[in-house]
Amino acid sequence: SALEKLAVRLRGPLLFEGGSDWYTVFPNRPLQMGARLSPGRGGSSAPGDLRVQMQIRQSTSRRVVWQQAWPASQQSTLATWTPPRGQRGRWQVEVTLRRGAEVLDALAHDVHVWDYAARPQFITAAQGQFRWKGKPWKPHGVNYMPSSGIARDLPEEGEEFELWIGKAPYDPAIVARDLDNVRGLGLNAISIFIYGGSRFSGNLLDILRQCQERGFKVNLSLRPGTPLDFAAQWAEIRPIIELFQLQRCDTIFAYDLAWEPNWGNHVGRRVHDAAWTAWVKQRYGTLEVAERAWEFPMSRAGDGLTNPSDEQVSHDGAWRKMVVDYRRFLADLLHEKYGQARKTVRGLDPNHLVSFRMSEAGNPTYRGDAFLPYDFPGLAEAVDFLAPEAYGRIGGWDKVRPGWFEVAYARAIAPQLPVVWSEVGVSTAVPGLDEPSPDRLQLQTELFRAFYRMMKASGSNGIFYWWNAGGFRAGENSDYGILNPDGTDREASRVIRENAASFLRAAAPVRPDAMLGIRLWTRAEGPFGIYEEAGPQFWRLVEQGKQPGLFIQNK
Repeated sequence: SALEKLAVRLRGPLLFEGGSDWYTVFPNRPLQMGARLSPGRGGSSAPGDLRVQMQIRQSTSRRVVWQQAWPASQQSTLATWTPPRGQRGRWQVEVTLRRGAEVLDALAHDVHVWDYAARPQFITAAQGQFRWKGKPWKPHGVNYMPSSGIARDLPEEGEEFELWIGKAPYDPAIVARDLDNVRGLGLNAISIFIYGGSRFSGNLLDILRQCQERGFKVNLSLRPGTPLDFAAQWAEIRPIIELFQLQRCDTIFAYDLAWEPNWGNHVGRRVHDAAWTAWVKQRYGTLEVAERAWEFPMSRAGDGLTNPSDEQVSHDGAWRKMVVDYRRFLADLLHEKYGQARKTVRGLDPNHLVSFRMSEAGNPTYRGDAFLPYDFPGLAEAVDFLAPEAYGRIGGWDKVRPGWFEVAYARAIAPQLPVVWSEVGVSTAVPGLDEPSPDRLQLQTELFRAFYRMMKASGSNGIFYWWNAGGFRAGENSDYGILNPDGTDREASRVIRENAASFLRAAAPVRPDAMLGIRLWTRAEGPFGIYEEAGPQFWRLVEQGKQPGLFIQNK
């Protein structure tokens, strides 16, 4: 009988949506109120005797402060309500679909009138650390997308998965539950992203409010974007900052301007061949002079040069001098493009730090066979902190410990910049299984435990796990969740909770008591070559109980 009643009920009529256009608004901003009917299974229009009634209650007194009714329709019906001037807080919106006195369907949600702090206290970066309210601060966080996105990323649902902060997929109740789970782990920050078109939903303001209420700081990725082509992206990014007045928001601590960029392989790098040719001519006068200096013939593309092969950038050889110059060229290009992008953003918003997630940049164990990563020398004066990822560190202590050298390398290049691990995680999914395998869950636990050991030893300034929501992600066929799908603990999340306080107390940066010199611009493999030369001595110092640091012998 219950199934019969449900089947009849689902025939409709039903409310497809209803309430206010934004869940959180600035004071004195009018709210658009409306409702729309679902056409029902038969697709028939709503009978004429159906009415939508909407009312708004003050949350504490429960007093109705506004109400309106109108004939129901499958088209959106809109009205306007402006919150009482000068008042902030929470109101409840109630929407009912009625046939006479009978209530056929109902929706309810909260709406918040909220603003940023009148006297914001922004996070700054200097002398190798973040500071907030005059004290050192670390982001101990997770890359966040709602748990409702799991199993919602099939091709036909791609937009609702990727554009999760848009109108359709965003649910403030689910976000609140997720953020409470994240806070329970001892985390204090989240990384989120927004595309330009999603700004119209207003949901960025809602999640910023929810983060502020829980004491979270936000690393906000403004997408799409790569500073190598920033002029084209700025038209999408600028309106986000302006609409939400983000320059006033101290809940945000940084902007993330690019998502795992790299130079690509030899074919992908051809886009920079003209600039590479111009750089060589400016440095040497002619290509022939350059080739004599390199003692190696360079591949040509018409009247210019083409970039080194994948083998040449990932293995040392007779081409060393040429590839070293190519790496210098790329560093100059990074400095120019990423520095200009930061300057552009800071011209509109001078209060927030600017960086990006750097993929394999600085990874001392990655040769660059598949793609050539960025490197820290070109970024030292173009960003406000360094943010490598840690997918090359998946495993136990032996796999994780080179991250210690990577942080030391970053300090040698840019001692003034904090170092944050922007993505750390491992998939626990196994093809053919509906649940994570015990072996993969154990690997996740070992990785997190080893990573805390490495971060404390190296004086890392922060971490963002990838990501919060457990469950199988279709397409990618992965499960990187630090929590189970229902929000309960995995063994790895217990590791996070157990290490939260000690990690936040640990010194960052650490003071070295043994210095080891490294040479830049001497090996074709970049950081891999540096580690091959200096790594053995670095670990001997560690075995001797020393705290090693690196310095550059040849600038």
